[in-house]
Order: sequence, then structure tokens, then C-alpha cells
Amino acid sequence: MRVSDSHCDTLWQLWRNGWERFPVEGKIDVTPERLSQAGVLYQVFALFQPVFERRSDGWDILLQQLDLYHQLIEGAAWTKGESGTTPILALEGADSVGACMDRWRLLRQSGLKMASFTWNEANELADGCLEPRNAGLSKQGFEVLSFLDESNIAVDVSHLGERSFWDVFEHQGIRLASHSNAQGVCNHKRNLTDEQIKALINAGGFMGVVFTPPFLNGENRAGFDDIVRQIDYIASLGGEDIVGFGSDFDGVTYYVDGLHSPADVGELLDYMLNYYQASFVEKVASKNFQTFWESRL
Repeated sequence: MRVSDSHCDTLWQLWRNGWERFPVEGKIDVTPERLSQAGVLYQVFALFQPVFERRSDGWDILLQQLDLYHQLIEGAAWTKGESGTTPILALEGADSVGACMDRWRLLRQSGLKMASFTWNEANELADGCLEPRNAGLSKQGFEVLSFLDESNIAVDVSHLGERSFWDVFEHQGIRLASHSNAQGVCNHKRNLTDEQIKALINAGGFMGVVFTPPFLNGENRAGFDDIVRQIDYIASLGGEDIVGFGSDFDGVTYYVDGLHSPADVGELLDYMLNYYQASFVEKVASKNFQTFWESRL
């Protein structure tokens, strides 16, 4: 059974540790060997500026991660062939890109396929989910949104504040929540309301369940049952055709028990087969993302 994952922070881990090649397993969650072992069909790799460090060299950081993507991932042997993993380049948070259209055009020319406006904070373009004012997109944010839609770049609404989310949905385009869970199961600001999930469903989008315990159950520890609970809830809202995985490997502080890398996803799938028919497990594991990606992009 193939697997697809709509978010990981592996480029950030490679950059922050100064690695110019994939390190041995144990130092990083996502490696070519583990992707192969898990049978990963699509893997989204996000560029990420650590905004929480309040650094002034954010654009340089993104460019360095972009170089790592082109050197270590794009075109590598493990991405080729029927059993290979297709990488997808994304941007998580646009603080250092802002409204500079030259930078956006450079990213588009470099293969960017997916982008989010914010991490948790507010920036020049929009308010993130932890910004109390909840002001939505700025004028510049709407201009960038138009550019992304015209460029056929998917807009990722994970991390957006609720007003920003609805501003994005005022315009037609490719929409997904790459790594978000349901507030109806776990009332966390990073999670989506029922109305937001239904908007994704109606837009033919995608929603990747994130393997982060605080977003699964509000605790620092979680199990496979917490992931299943999220999947059940999203499906109950009509999302059986949009729900999948958005692991956040290499970006999590706390791990789901028994789920520390792509190599462990097979155990999760075996657990899910105790509750669901194989056809539905296949949809969640990869087919829903595959349908979303191949039909829209």
C-alpha cells in the first residue's frame, strides 16, 4: 500500500544542523531509505524560516534550504521509477518573502508548488492562528493570493487565523490544509472548525491529519487511536475523500507512540485495517492526496 504525506520539515532540519547530505537514521525522521521502506508515493518538503528565533536573515535561510532541495532531493535516484517517491516543494510561512513579487517569482521558477502565508504569527500578508486580533489578509496578502492562484500554486491554510482562512476562500483556487486536525475532536487553535473542514470539502481540497499529540488530543502523548479518532471525525463531516496524512515529521516536539518516522507508518496502517475496509485505508494512506494533486496540479 502506497503512502503520501503532505508535510514534513526535513529541509529545516538539514539546514539547522548544517548537513549537506542525509544523515544516518536516528538523527532525522525522513530519509530516502525510510521513504522507500514506507512506500511513499508523494512527499511534501517545506521550506521553513524559524520565525520564532526572530532572525533577520530569513530569506537567505530559505535560499539555503532551496539549494538543499535541489542538491539532495530533486532528481535523486530514489525519486525515480514506479517505486520512487515524488517530492513536492512547499513554503511554510512567507515572512521573509512578504509582498516582494520578485521573490515569489523566483520561488515559482524554482519549482514551488504549495505555499502558506504564515506560521502561527502575524506578518505583512496575514494573521496566523495565534494572533489575537484575527484581522485576516492584508491588501498585500490578497495581491499575493492572486499571484499564487494565477500561478497554479496551492494555498495551504494550515497555521492561518480563522479570518485569514475565510479571506483565502473568498477566491477560487487550489486549497488544502497540509497538516491540521479537527477542533471538534481537539479544541486547539491550530485545528480547524467544522465549517472550515466543510469549506475544504466543498472546494475539492485536501486535509492532512498531523501526527502531533497536542493537536490530536491536547496532551503531549498520543496513540494510533487518536489518529483514527481524527480521521473518523473528518469523514463524518463528509471528508472521506479529502482526509489523509500530513505527518509534520522533523518538525514535531512530541511523537505519537510507535510513530517516529515514515518507516513506522505501516504499523499505523495495520492498526487502521482493524477498523476500516482496506479500500478506505488506501484512500487515507495515499489515494486521496494523489487524486487531489494529480487532478488539480
